Amino acid sequence: MTRPRSQDPLPLIDALSTVRDAVGRCHPMLVNPGPSVIEAMINTATAMSELTELLLREAAPPADHEEPGTGEALERATDLAGDARRHLVTAWHLMAGVRAIAANVAENR
Repeated sequence: MTRPRSQDPLPLIDALSTVRDAVGRCHPMLVNPGPSVIEAMINTATAMSELTELLLREAAPPADHEEPGTGEALERATDLAGDARRHLVTAWHLMAGVRAIAANVAENR
C-alpha cells in the first residue's frame, strides 16, 4: 500500500484534539444530565463530523491509487460528511435560538 501524500498534519491533529475535548465535556453531563447536555452532544457530533471529513479527504488519494475508482466514492463521502457538519452547526444555532426564546417567554410571564 502506498503511503499518504505528505501534508501538514496540524489540521488532523487539531480535529482529533477537538473531538477529545468535546467528548471530555460531554461525559460528565451524561452522568448528571441537564439542559446543557444537548449543546455538548451537538458540539461533539459536529467535531466528530469535521474529523470524519478530514480523514476521508486524507484517505481518498492513496485509496484511489491502490484501487482506481474508489477516489470518487470517497470524495462523495467527504462531501456528505461536510454537509452533515454544516447541518449540525445549523442545529446548534437553532437550539440556541429556541433556548433564548424559551428563556425570554419564561422571563415575561
